[in-house]
Amino acid sequence: MGLRPNELEQQTRARNRQLSMGFDIQQRDVQEKRMIKIGFDGLSRRDFDSGIMLGRDICSLVPFGVSAVELESNQVSPWLKSWMGSDYAPPLSVNDWFYAGHQAGIHVWAPPPASALIALEELAQAKLKRPFQVAHVFVCPRLLYFEEWRRRFNTEMDFWLFIESNSPLWPNSCCEPLVSGISFPLRNRRPWKLRRVPPVVELGRILQEVFQNGAHMGERDLLCKLWKDPWGFFGL
Repeated sequence: MGLRPNELEQQTRARNRQLSMGFDIQQRDVQEKRMIKIGFDGLSRRDFDSGIMLGRDICSLVPFGVSAVELESNQVSPWLKSWMGSDYAPPLSVNDWFYAGHQAGIHVWAPPPASALIALEELAQAKLKRPFQVAHVFVCPRLLYFEEWRRRFNTEMDFWLFIESNSPLWPNSCCEPLVSGISFPLRNRRPWKLRRVPPVVELGRILQEVFQNGAHMGERDLLCKLWKDPWGFFGL
């Protein structure tokens, strides 16, 4: 689909301004809920009573630098504990990404969206170093997902879910969905890994429908069984 004439003119003018003044403008995708929260959505209706029109800092309204476990009013950490059980550990700190996260064991990664790609690259290094000895759980708000870290996330995770912002786990105030994924250790016989194995894909589809419908009952039992014995869960 082509751009409308006024959109083309605006983008051409913005690009010319970048070239003449030596700076770069990058476009970022956000949910409609986020647009309303920022106040952009109401400008066309002359609504000046929300978001930046009240003098709020736009950086506080688009939390590129805030992790999933740091956002207010969500229950991500208790949710992880509910199905990881005694395997749960607090998310790695930024400094831990580069050493502790490369050691054998189970690691929880909860980077801010702005550094999600760096975290995933370090996670990939950990898998290369110890493919049979390390498991990873990754959670991050779906900001900058399409622009920066989708491809790496899809490459590294064996199983993933997108949890909509419509539940006590991930409320409406979070706006974008929560991206969560699991990377299991390899094993020494076929199939070597669970990624894209048909039963895994089917389970992901079923759980995705559960979360989209707002029915958050029973998914923790399935995730717990999957986590404890991923190969046995699928009879592989």
